[in-house]
Amino acid sequence: MGCVPDKTTTDPTTNSAFCLSDSVFKALRLDTVRQGPIEQELKLSGKITYDEDHVVKVFPVVSGLLEKVNVELGDHVTKGQILAVMRSSDVVEVESQIINARSNYTLALKNLDIAKDLKQNGLSSERDVVQAQREVAMAKVELDRAEEVSKIYGLHSFNQYQIRAPSSGYVVEKAVAEGMQFDKANMAHLFMISDLKDVWNIANVYESDVSKVTTQMPAEVTTTAYGTEVFPCLIDKVFVALDPESRVMKVRMKLNNSAGRLKPEMFTMTKVRTAIMPDAPLVCYIPTDDVIFDNNKYWVLAYKDRCKVELRAVEVASSQGDKTFIKSGLSAGERVIKTDKLLVYRALSGS
Repeated sequence: MGCVPDKTTTDPTTNSAFCLSDSVFKALRLDTVRQGPIEQELKLSGKITYDEDHVVKVFPVVSGLLEKVNVELGDHVTKGQILAVMRSSDVVEVESQIINARSNYTLALKNLDIAKDLKQNGLSSERDVVQAQREVAMAKVELDRAEEVSKIYGLHSFNQYQIRAPSSGYVVEKAVAEGMQFDKANMAHLFMISDLKDVWNIANVYESDVSKVTTQMPAEVTTTAYGTEVFPCLIDKVFVALDPESRVMKVRMKLNNSAGRLKPEMFTMTKVRTAIMPDAPLVCYIPTDDVIFDNNKYWVLAYKDRCKVELRAVEVASSQGDKTFIKSGLSAGERVIKTDKLLVYRALSGS
């Protein structure tokens, strides 16, 4: 298929008086026509999402009224930063327990001092001192427990609970607003934080193409935001179930996002080259950049020597990334001009 020039389609144009100029000839670069099976390419629509393996969900540990929210969706936060403030009766209870525990501990210490003084003066027994020491130890345990609960809750002021960022990153989900009332017994997460150093591209594979996609297949991702810029990656997960409504299967690719350019919810187009069948026919191909499209035809500059350059029309079978497969018009082993193509094309075509 397509590796022998077809006179009905090639429409060669030559000029016996034409020779490449010294400057063009000096910089001349050529590509050789090669043979290979046509690589099938799937185009998959999708979108960028955060890497769910590197997200932190933020839950409050108390019930109460959300008094203040300090961050918005998309904000960058640092570990320990206050995200929101709640007013909670749970906090009042914990603070009361700390106050009581401190008071009981102070009283137990005073009772121990009194018991020791009375024993020295012969007014009490060793048993009374031991009992006072036991009460001090019990009061200290209760105080330590109350203070540890306070640390777990992150309490910093009376009746207020500060919701702090457990790690640095971007706020990728926010499900709160000032004035909302929360019950810790049935509460979903309030915030979700991701560092976005890596993101996922989730793409859709139609049911008819499911058998063509496997893990570790190379893929090229482009976005609406960055035009033709390509983000290379590998398919690292193929989901097992189809969406019952859209009849598509999801595939996932991890993209490095250390520069922070890729944002969740960006639309993407993913190109995946599928596996080549062992018995696929060989077809001539050249680099896509070597092909010129003009007057509704595809052209190449077939090169023999400096003064034998042929402007030849070719029939394109398929273009797959950096390769264009030629149905007719070229044969394997021929050479085509790579550099200064438009300059030479105009000279030969007279345009």
